[in-house]
Amino acid sequence: MVLALTVVPGWAQSGAAQREVAGAPAAALPRLIVGSKISSLPKGWPLVVTVGLAHPSLFAANARASAEGDIVMEAPEGGWDRLLTVEVFLRKNGEKLLVHWPLRKAGSRPGTVKLTAAAPYVLLHHIVLSAEETAQLASGQYFIIARLDATPGAADKGWKGVQGSDHVLWLTEKSDGMPANEDCGFVLNSYEYLSAIGRDEEALRLIDDFLPKAPVGVAAACFAKRAALAEAAGELTLARDLSCKAAEDSFVAIRASEKARKDGEPAPYYARSTFTEDCGRLTEVVGPQPKDKRP
Repeated sequence: MVLALTVVPGWAQSGAAQREVAGAPAAALPRLIVGSKISSLPKGWPLVVTVGLAHPSLFAANARASAEGDIVMEAPEGGWDRLLTVEVFLRKNGEKLLVHWPLRKAGSRPGTVKLTAAAPYVLLHHIVLSAEETAQLASGQYFIIARLDATPGAADKGWKGVQGSDHVLWLTEKSDGMPANEDCGFVLNSYEYLSAIGRDEEALRLIDDFLPKAPVGVAAACFAKRAALAEAAGELTLARDLSCKAAEDSFVAIRASEKARKDGEPAPYYARSTFTEDCGRLTEVVGPQPKDKRP
């Protein structure tokens, strides 16, 4: 299936390639980025893939970043749909087979993109599938391949060239036996999906409904996510409480892992968690939790 789309992260899981046309200087080449926050997705979880453009300074040493020029790209008449395509391939028996997924576009669709060293990334849009849709797909290794062809004649102004990027996604059978409503990973993934399609209040409510009944020792990432959202909204006391709860939940998980260690196995290495650091940082700002509120 070829899907025309309207033009971080999960950039760590994505690849990018580009070639220069129309005499654009090498230092001014943008990068097309396609990727997601996770590279292994259980069937029955929603899929969110981001498509964006990045300034080369994101990938350059600090000494070079300031020397990179600005990049401007304008959508042609009719929008970016004319320039960008996405294909999905399944790796099977050593070959890549084109598959048909009911992908949908969601989110930002800027008419003009300007990339600078100070503002090095622009989200073009999300590509999404619902949980019900991924449940119907075959498990396996997939390649999500995007191509942007902004060659001469595509638009009157701005950078012109060809960009390519790919993301490797493993679609797996869910095997840990944990119900979705008790799985922090599923909740966070569903939050990203609802947020991507513009249902922000529902996304926030999903986390808020989950946390009071979250199983102990498996929800640190969900407490931390909600703490980050609270801090971004200026709710620093709530952010402190949730960050400290994330640190406590993480400690429970560490203790459980230690107890499950078999005789003779080396002790795992534990570093100071970001949850503990955030708890301490926010405690310094708003003060410690009252004793009667501590678990």
